[in-house]
Amino acid sequence: MLSVMGLASRAMLVLGLSGVLAGSAVMGAYGSVRPQAGTVTTSTTLALSAPTVSYANETAEQFTVTVSTASGTPTGTVTLSAQNNTPVCTASLTNGSGQCAVPWANWGHPATITMIATYSGDGTYAPSVSATQSFMIVKDQTTTTLKLSPTKLVYGHEQAGTANATLTPQYLLTPSWRNPIGPIMFTGLNVYCEDCNWVQLGPTTLPAGVTKIGAIYPGDGDYAASSAPAQPLTVAKATTATVLTLSTAKVRVGHEQAERLAVRVNPQYKGVPGGKVAITAGRLTLCVLSLTSGRASCTLTAKKLGTGTYHLVAVYHGNTDFTASTSARHTLIITR
Repeated sequence: MLSVMGLASRAMLVLGLSGVLAGSAVMGAYGSVRPQAGTVTTSTTLALSAPTVSYANETAEQFTVTVSTASGTPTGTVTLSAQNNTPVCTASLTNGSGQCAVPWANWGHPATITMIATYSGDGTYAPSVSATQSFMIVKDQTTTTLKLSPTKLVYGHEQAGTANATLTPQYLLTPSWRNPIGPIMFTGLNVYCEDCNWVQLGPTTLPAGVTKIGAIYPGDGDYAASSAPAQPLTVAKATTATVLTLSTAKVRVGHEQAERLAVRVNPQYKGVPGGKVAITAGRLTLCVLSLTSGRASCTLTAKKLGTGTYHLVAVYHGNTDFTASTSARHTLIITR
């Protein structure tokens, strides 16, 4: 049985501990000790450095918090959180104010972000929460440039040329692979390049003449669209070589139909020459033919030519992609 003196000593011990804890700390459920918030009323205000900030440059957004009270200077920290209760940064108070910023260059995608500041209080001053403040993360601006190399080509040999588009965001991310690459639409070529920024032209991609080539970046959720001014790309006509073949070098008059004249037009590079070709003997036109797959043929009609020696040539007139050309001269003898 406890004596009266023992009970009095235990009561004094309990009262002593209560006095120690009352002004500084409270005992947690598991024995931990945390500071007790004060009771002096505070008011927390939040100010933003800018109403908008660009994607990939969110660290430029600075938050300023001020904790005010009727007397004295609150100490401690203020937690800045986004509207989804995600902590963003923590400001330590100095003379009642503090600052912090968005911690990462790509902290959020373009959207409206609502922020709130929560003062945790200290042993003297009570916690308080600011009114919400909002800012916008906008798309990062981009610049698209285009380089054609070379700017002059020959039809059928366009594979010697490339179109290279460079897409540069206003604010770069690290590592560089996180920056935009494409897709790029190459106008004039009608080529859509996914996740790439250059194309090599194919043979016969463009007709002979001048084609305006441009580059368009359509943008995405984080980056704004941009385009490069169109540039002229000149494709010259390809040269040709016309070949005339005679089935025989000598026929009898009245049997000229035994003579078959064949023409082949060879391109300088790739492609298939089309258009008209004429076979002549001096001022006399023997055949006017339309090329099919670069070839054509005809036979002479009976008594088309009188007896004698004739010099035949094939004349290709050319078309929009190929230059004209004339074959070598071939001799045809008509006998009695």
